Amino acid sequence: MKTEKMPTTPHQWHLFRRLEAAGCPIDWDGLAEPCSPLRVIHEPAALGTEIFPLGDRTALVFRVRIIAAVPFTINWIGLSTDWPRESLSLLGTQDNAGCFRTCCGGEVRLAARGLLNSRIRHRVLRRGEWISGYIALLSGAAAPPCSKKREATLWILDPFDRSYPYDLVLDNSQQIAGDGDNECRFLTADQLAQERAAYLEAEAAKVQQDAELKSRPKKSAFIEFLDQMILDTERENEAAAKKDSKERECTPAADAGHGPLKEGICDKAS
Repeated sequence: MKTEKMPTTPHQWHLFRRLEAAGCPIDWDGLAEPCSPLRVIHEPAALGTEIFPLGDRTALVFRVRIIAAVPFTINWIGLSTDWPRESLSLLGTQDNAGCFRTCCGGEVRLAARGLLNSRIRHRVLRRGEWISGYIALLSGAAAPPCSKKREATLWILDPFDRSYPYDLVLDNSQQIAGDGDNECRFLTADQLAQERAAYLEAEAAKVQQDAELKSRPKKSAFIEFLDQMILDTERENEAAAKKDSKERECTPAADAGHGPLKEGICDKAS
């Protein structure tokens, strides 16, 4: 006789797995695995590590792909870990928000277009539809000791506050080991110095150009009028030359001087 299994929610299933990991025996044969409305794929880290030390703070950045098995509205996302005990806050999506200075000997930059943090809220996914991008969070606690991996749980809530947990394993090497991509990249100290030098050079050239413009004697209204007339005449002559050249290109030529011209591709006034 087949015994009916006890139905469970994704949250309950997650708690049972945590209890088993803590040493509590679980009768899995008597539990029915829940059907989740979403599938979460933890995509490879672009920079190697997904935990970034920021002095007395820490950033967590990881990329996921969320696929809807059924129509689903994402109302909220969050992350929980065995570290830190302090709450994690989602990073803002302003242009300068995704910039971690003095991190791993350089600077980590996140493009706002690649962050799911805000655009995933209240996102409606149709069946089979998916969304991909980075989730970035900040912690007020210092980074944990370096290790190969760190476990975490991504929580996704629907509009009825039903929670769906998804287990993740984050890279905690705290070492840059990748080139990054268009949405998450790392700049070394040398690259930052070159960028700064190029910026200062451009600013100096702009200041010099402004100074030269200001030092030039101001033209009278009549001289400015003549300059504009000359400029307009040059533009008209240039346009006429282009038109004439185009007409010559379109005019068919005789076949090596023998036989009549083919009938007009371009009509030319006699």
